[in-house]
Amino acid sequence: MDIPTEKELPHKNLPFNNLFLNSGFVSGFNDWWMYVVTLLATICSYALGQLLVAEPLVAHAQLRSIGLAQLEKDPSKLFDPEFMGVDKNLMLMALLGFFVLAASGFVLCIKRIHRKSLTSIFSGYERFRFP
Repeated sequence: MDIPTEKELPHKNLPFNNLFLNSGFVSGFNDWWMYVVTLLATICSYALGQLLVAEPLVAHAQLRSIGLAQLEKDPSKLFDPEFMGVDKNLMLMALLGFFVLAASGFVLCIKRIHRKSLTSIFSGYERFRFP
């Protein structure tokens, strides 16, 4: 599956009378497989983020003599900062890290596969317009 260059992109008739909707047809590439790859990459980066956070927490639990059987019995204890003996702010950063990795996987696919700018997804203009 080769990604075509901008010069190979055929001229497209604009189907909508809306700047935002038409900008999706004009800029970048919109093949169906690109959306599937973007969705899978976003899901995989979210799962990778969970692994990167859960592994150190399990290791910390084992250092505190918390057995895996106890965590399997109640998995929510793994993310309880008081039970794990971890700072609440550190736990919050770890939990929000899932979404940061998922968003970075999404942005990477938008820029590399779809060849679109991030603002072109949210706005039909070059920059965000504020009222």
